[in-house]
Parts: sequence; structure tokens; C-alpha cells
Amino acid sequence: MGNKRFEYLCRPGKIGPVELKNRMTLAPNGTGFGGTNGAITDRDIDYYEERAKGGAGLIIVECTLVVPAAKYGNATPFEREIWDRNLVPGWKRLTDAIHFWGAKAGVQINWQGIGIVPELCPGIQPTAPSAVEVPGFITPVISRELPIEEIMWLEDQYALGATCAKEAGFDIVQVHCVHGYGIAGFNSEWVNRRNDLYGGSFENRMRFGLNILKKVRAVLTPDMAMTVRIPADEFVHPGNGKEECLRIAQTYEAAGVDAIHLSCGAVGSIHHTIQPFYYPRVYLEPYLADMRKAVKVPLGVAGSLNNPDDAERILRDYGFDYADLGRVLFADPEYPNKVMEERPEDIRRCLRCCECIHALIENHTAVECAVNPEMGREARFKITPAEKPKEVLVVGGGPGGMEAARVAALRGHSVTLCEKNDKLGGNLIPASVPDFKVEFRWLIDWLARQLDKLGVKVQLGKAVTPDEVAKLKPDVVIVATGAESDIPDDIVGINKGVTAIDVLLGKAKVGDQVIIAGGQEVGCETALYLAQKGKKVMIVKRRTEDIATDMDLVVNRKVLLEKLEEHKVTWMTGIRVTEIDGKGIKAINAASGESVSYPADTVVLALGLKPVNGLVEALKDKVPEVYAIGDCVKARMAKDAIYEGSIIARRI
Repeated sequence: MGNKRFEYLCRPGKIGPVELKNRMTLAPNGTGFGGTNGAITDRDIDYYEERAKGGAGLIIVECTLVVPAAKYGNATPFEREIWDRNLVPGWKRLTDAIHFWGAKAGVQINWQGIGIVPELCPGIQPTAPSAVEVPGFITPVISRELPIEEIMWLEDQYALGATCAKEAGFDIVQVHCVHGYGIAGFNSEWVNRRNDLYGGSFENRMRFGLNILKKVRAVLTPDMAMTVRIPADEFVHPGNGKEECLRIAQTYEAAGVDAIHLSCGAVGSIHHTIQPFYYPRVYLEPYLADMRKAVKVPLGVAGSLNNPDDAERILRDYGFDYADLGRVLFADPEYPNKVMEERPEDIRRCLRCCECIHALIENHTAVECAVNPEMGREARFKITPAEKPKEVLVVGGGPGGMEAARVAALRGHSVTLCEKNDKLGGNLIPASVPDFKVEFRWLIDWLARQLDKLGVKVQLGKAVTPDEVAKLKPDVVIVATGAESDIPDDIVGINKGVTAIDVLLGKAKVGDQVIIAGGQEVGCETALYLAQKGKKVMIVKRRTEDIATDMDLVVNRKVLLEKLEEHKVTWMTGIRVTEIDGKGIKAINAASGESVSYPADTVVLALGLKPVNGLVEALKDKVPEVYAIGDCVKARMAKDAIYEGSIIARRI
């Protein structure tokens, strides 16, 4: 009968001569799983095979270098290289693993150009068509202008990379022409300021990419396809905007590409490339109709397609051919299978929290997913049946407790989860109240739904005491009691303030003029939430450092600060609150040492969280196995609680 709800996503597709079983593709997102010498690793194979097994019709392996990283640099840790024929056997292992599950294999080839991260490759200067200052992801850099001879050599390197891809068994070679890297730098006036045959006019700026496409096509076999990934908008000035990008698409279509895949942004505007939850989903929707009119070749699009109904709609309503799923398949590699089986409620959806990009770009480590601890640990994190099923009691129904209960039940343990409140979710409940964090509600719902399907005995409104544990006689207790608002005792009249959690839960009335005491993520997001409701909001932070420093710098923090400014939220640092008097606050200015006061109808306290850990101490030596996970150990991110719950449940 076919899939009625997701008809378009589940249709077979075709890119040039390559036939695909559906329209869901793994987009080429960086992972950092490669080897130190540019080689494919077992971890790579495990990761990509899991996404092929999950049902994707096409696996596009992430940005792969056609030049040695040791000379030209890299943008993410341990990027793969495909210019060295000695590495082809490793690539062949990867394509064999992908093909085993009925998926087609593509590889994106690139020279990073201005996109390298200096912190990852000290001593290497980025290369570009012109010597310009580029913003970089974190540190501004000056590029080295390429001479003509080196440009022509680079063109040949792309052909060499395509040759290696052919020998490795890839079905599709995708040429990277986006994000300001490599070819995209030549295409864009913000990087390309040459006045020779490779710069100046649009035609000259396109020459480098067109030469590469011609050379790549020449080495591919007739049963292989060649595609490009281009921007819909670079979001930089004087870069390529919407109209220029349409022209680029038409130029590449005329050059004979078999498909075009859309992304957006560039170096310096990565917050548009990897959209956080502050931005709308289906981020490139305003560009789709015009792009579809501009070209006739198959089109794929990325950009926050974590809701499969959204992905179906863009294929149906805009005539696009492929949904390119990046972070979506970090969170749940089975997304395509679940779509094809018409059970989208079982998809563990990406939150767009950007913890993944924080790890890769700022921490220079391999990608981690906040909601899927198995991502990148596929071999090590296989769920295996417990040798001896046990009675497991989980205390606390936040994300860590729910994940521990889920995994323990999957392993065959008998699991009871007790939550003192009348809802599951813990501190994810207040966190998910603002409209811009609605996706966090999805995680609560998904975990609760899985517990129900697995037969976990969930008891709400049940506070667990040591005596209660003694009556239940569990073999294992996993304490996940979370954290609560930290209320300092050095502020006079502290009881006249209200906590950010109570504000978000609707338990506290908030006047028109608000002071948020506390300038990290919770305080800043609460400020945005209230400002969006029409409140006049000011943030004060005790420390002299800037606000929201506990967030990733290049995506979430950047966008949050923009949103705060847009809603006219003001902030001051180095302000130590000494008293809340019902009319506002009294404080000390750290810079001047002066006493200051600021009026407010409501003072909201966002001064951190403290662990709720009394049960852990009380159960020592009273239960065979007791484990503490998540915020009751130390207040951190949901990612940490979920990881700890997952790993403990695998050990018991």
C-alpha cells in the first residue's frame, strides 16, 4: 500500500545513474572520528554503518581533504584524506559496510581554504584566492594568496580525490562549494579579490570550481554521479546572497552536475549553517521556491529537519528531491527506518542544542550528541541482555533517570522509576517552557513513551525515603534526584526574589520591570523569555566576565546575545547584589566599589543550581548497589545526565 504519511520521503530516487531506495540522505557533517594520518578508522565505519543500517538511502561521508592536512590545515579534528592511494583500502572497507545495508555511498571532497581552525593546525596559514582577513570560527586569520600554478595544482588534486573515491567504490562524489571553504572562497567576493582569470567578474570567480567539475567528471565511471553542495545564502557581506546563489546553481547545472544540495552560511556565520533552537526549523524554507524554479536537476536541502513532517512537506510542497539529515541522524540513526515504518513518535529527535558543534569546533574533540550517548560509541555501547536480571529502582524522573530506566529495561531488568513530582522531565520541564525551546519537550515525551512501551513501572508523586527503599528491597538503586535552585544566604531579603525555575513553571507572578540576578545561560534565557512577553528586563551578573559564558561561543551564545539585543534586554557585569527590598535591588559595583540600586517590580534569581543528594548518603551500605548520576552529583548539562544514566544501566 505504500507509506501514506511520508509518501515523498519514502519514494525511490535517482541522482544521475545512481538509484536510491528513498529520499533521506545523511548530510556530510563533521565527526572527528578519523585517524591521525587522514585514514578511515573502525570508529568511522561503525558510525557510518549504523546510519546505513538505520535506513538512509544515501550516506554522504563528511568533508574529506584532497590535500594533505599537514600542509593545508583542517577545520575539524582528524579529518579524512582521499588524495593518497595508500588510504584507498580503508575507504573500501567503509563503502562495503555502507553498501551491505542497501544504501548508496557518497563522499564530499574539499580543500578547506580559509575554513581551517588555527588552534587545530598551529603554524599553518589558511590559503585562499586572495590575502584577506577572515573571521575564522574563533580566531581571525589572514589568508595566503594562491599563485596561479598552485591553483591549477589544486584543481588536479580534486580529480585525484575523485579517482581515489572511484577506486574505493563510492557511487557519488560531492564537490564541496559552500561555507566559504575552498571553491566557495573563489566564488565569493568577500574572499576573492583577484583581478586575473580567477577573479573579478562572476565568470572568472566561477572558473576554479568549473574547472574542477570538468576534471572530476572526466575520471568518474558512467555509473557514478557528481553533485555539488552550495549555499542558499552566505549571510556575510560582501558575500553571495540569494540572487548570486541562484546564479551559482544555474551555472553548475549547466556544467552537468547530477544534483545540487543546499546549505547556507560561511566561515564567520556558522550560526546560520548549524542553526540552534533559537532559529526556526526548516531554516532554508524562504529560499526553496526560487531555487526550484531556477534549476531542473534534483535538489536536496539541509537545515533543521528534525521533524519528519517538515521534511515530508518540503519535498511535497516545493518539489525538492532529498531531505539532507545531519544532526538529525546523530540523534537517531534509525530516523529513516522509523519514517518508512510510519512510527515517527519513536524517533529520538535532535534538540538543536549544538552540543555536537561545541565539542567539534571549540573543544576540538570528536562529536558527542546530547540525546544519543551511542553516537560515535556504536561498538562499545551495544545494548546486550543482562547476565542476571535484577530489580532496579530509579529515583528521579529527569532525563538521566529516564535514560537509565530505558536502557536497564532494554537489557531485561525489572525497573521501577519513582518521581516526586506529578510529571516526568525534571529540570527539562522549566527549560522547555519558552517557545524557542519547544524541542526540549520532545525529549521528555520520547523518553516517557519509551518507558511505557518497555513496561517500566513509573510512579509519579512518590518521594522515595530510605525506609521506602528498604521495603522495596531492590538489587540496584540509581539515584537521579537532580538539582534545585541555589539560594545564597549573603543577600538581605532574598525571600523577596523569585527563582527562574518558578517563573518558567508559572508559579511566580512577574511584574513589568524585571531584574534577573545571574547572567549565565539560565538567567539569559529567562530574560529572553520574559522580554518576548513584553517585560522590560535587565540582567545583572556578579562576576566581571561577560554574560552567558557557560554556553558555546560560536553558535548558541552568539544567537542568544543577538536575540537579547533585539528584544532590548540590557545587562551589566560586576554587580554584586546585596539586598532585595521589594522595590528592586541594592548592589556593589565591582569596578568602582560604589553602592548602587536599580528599581524592579520583580527580581528573578538565576544564581545556579545545587545537587539534591541526600538519598545517596542515606543509602550507603543499605543496598547491594547504589549509583548517583546527573545533577545530584554536580549540576551540569542534560547531556551529562543522559550519558551517565546510559552507561550505568549498561553496567548493572
